[in-house]
Parts: sequence; structure tokens; C-alpha cells
Amino acid sequence: MRIVVGMCCLFLAGWPGGATAGRQHREAWYQGWWCAERGGETEVVLEDGTRVDCVTATHAVEFEFADKWAEAIGQSLHYARRTGRRAGVVLILEDAAERRYWQRLTGNITYFGLPIDVWQVGTGWDILLGVPSVPGQVPALADRVDPG
Repeated sequence: MRIVVGMCCLFLAGWPGGATAGRQHREAWYQGWWCAERGGETEVVLEDGTRVDCVTATHAVEFEFADKWAEAIGQSLHYARRTGRRAGVVLILEDAAERRYWQRLTGNITYFGLPIDVWQVGTGWDILLGVPSVPGQVPALADRVDPG
């Protein structure tokens, strides 16, 4: 019985942090300011029940943390098809070491000629580009790759 109670306590203690464990901010935090800057709408539910992170006048945008770059490709293409807008991915880089994920994302988009525009945000990207970092602030817009 003690083991079961102990396991439940450990599970519940880790529950809220599961989505943000080791993350500087939740994904929704990045979505909120980025989408608002572009006059978009967050968490748009499509007719098939899927949720687009941000819909702007021109793009259906998927936000993902760097290590989830591959998932972002499929989701963004699905959202683009469903909305009739261009596919977009905002990759969240919270550390300079995550550059490899940016390279994987953009490399695959370019290699396969995918119609996906990409941006990077987070405190990790400014290190990559040599832009001075301001603690507690996330840079507005970094790179965009338009393979078209």
C-alpha cells in the first residue's frame, strides 16, 4: 500500500512540470506574443478537431520546441492543407546547442522542397546569430527560410 501511495505522489508531483520540464517557458507563452505581433489567432480548432497554434492572414503556424522539429513538419503541412494558408513552423530554441535541430528542420525542408516557412525564437537563437541577449526577453523575429 505504501508503495502505491508513494508512486501516486511521485506521479502527481511531476504532473504539472511534465510539459515544461527543463523548459524556460511553456509553448503557449511563445505562441501568445509571436502570434499577437502578427495579428494572428492562437489555438484555432479545425473541422477535424486538430488545433493550429497560430493562424495569421497568410500562414497556419505550428510551434515546437527544438527537439520536436520533425513533428512540426507534418503538423504544419496538415494545417496548411486544412486552412488554405502557407505552412509555417516556429522552432523554439532555448539553448545554443539546439542549433542542430534548426539545421535538421531547414535541411529537410530545403532537400525535399517543402512549402514551409520557418522562424526561430527563444533565448538560444540569439547566441547562434551573434545578437546580444537581454535576460528575460525573447527576440521578436529571427530567420525565415522560404524554399519557394
